[in-house]
Amino acid sequence: MARVTTLILLPDSRISLRKNAAGAIMLLDGVFCISKIQNKGAFFMADKNIMSYETVALDEENHALVIIDQTKLPGEVEILHLTEQKDIWQAIYLLQVRGAPAIGVAAGFGLYLAARQIQAEDFDGFYRQLHEAKEYLNSSRPTAVNLSWALNRMEQVALDNRDTSSNCWPVWPRA
Repeated sequence: MARVTTLILLPDSRISLRKNAAGAIMLLDGVFCISKIQNKGAFFMADKNIMSYETVALDEENHALVIIDQTKLPGEVEILHLTEQKDIWQAIYLLQVRGAPAIGVAAGFGLYLAARQIQAEDFDGFYRQLHEAKEYLNSSRPTAVNLSWALNRMEQVALDNRDTSSNCWPVWPRA
């Protein structure tokens, strides 16, 4: 499930409004933003502005692709925390992540997150599932060159390491 953080920017970009869990509008000043804590309905303030965020990032602790939803700019800054392949596919398809390099990076991180979830006894089983995930993500925007390039490169790394001991597949810790 995707976690969403929203910040609404007013014409004077130093001030923003946000509804809290009770529906009250909160006014923020300066470079502070407000985030909704998942499943808690509470808010906290962070000393960040839009320039402090990466367009695309990997949250390894929560096994999530983190993107700025480009479809909301410039009026809102919405940070998406995507953990499911269908959500990553949709973010690429809907251009919530924009720009060839950013799409490629999002796809690469997406395939990494898919690989973390693969349960396989041997390389062939692992590779089959990895290839399926690669093709699925590539179908989100099949003409995007950087998307295909990143996915193909990730797949090639797996193929180049085919002979790695079975107890090393995958080489990263399980979720």
